[in-house]
Amino acid sequence: MSQESDIAIDAAAPPADGSSQGGGPYTEAPVPSGQRAPSQDRGQRRVDSILDAAAALFAEQGVDAVSVNAIAQRAGSSVGSLYHFFPNKDAIVEALAARYCREMVDLNIALLRPEMVTAPLDAVLSGVVEGFMHYHTSNPAYDEVYQAALRTSGGHQSPVFQQVQQSIRATVDEYLSRRMPTMPSEERGYYAMTSVAAVHWLIAEATLRDPIERPGRMRHLKEMLVRYFEPAEREYGVVRVPAVS
Repeated sequence: MSQESDIAIDAAAPPADGSSQGGGPYTEAPVPSGQRAPSQDRGQRRVDSILDAAAALFAEQGVDAVSVNAIAQRAGSSVGSLYHFFPNKDAIVEALAARYCREMVDLNIALLRPEMVTAPLDAVLSGVVEGFMHYHTSNPAYDEVYQAALRTSGGHQSPVFQQVQQSIRATVDEYLSRRMPTMPSEERGYYAMTSVAAVHWLIAEATLRDPIERPGRMRHLKEMLVRYFEPAEREYGVVRVPAVS
């Protein structure tokens, strides 16, 4: 269940001790290399406006066609101010990737929140698919940024996207451990890995197609996931809501 995101299955902020709510170590996405960390709220607002401008331009023109000057102009900032936070366009791409990853991890945690442990399977999976589809369509620069990060990593998935996939898989693994406590840990790992990959790649593919095709693609993705998990739920059973005494 995808980016994404999502089991510490509490959607709150990460625990103060640094542990994950989702069963694995929680790791904040670091400030990307080359980006200066803003020291004040005003500085953070400038960084956000630069990233928002870059995302809009990347979605319109593609990463390669956009210059640093164009990003500064769209952000209403001077080039010098932009360079104060980002030494080059690659650093902007990296910072956008980190933002997307944080958002997808948070989204997945919210989609697999505690009350969803006992929810009907089709409701859980529909929520995940629709949630990530909405995220991708609401962030049209995501695929451009992902592909740019892929190119700069020599065709391999970039470390920041590897990290988000690991975090999401850990969240799904924890969710399954609570929903189906008798499922062996190794088996949970395979289910988490396969479902996260399916959601990530098939939603990414759907966003590149004609919007008129998306409902059908999403319907088939939901049906595929339900049929994938149903045998496991029959074999291992699902936690039920305790009866009120």
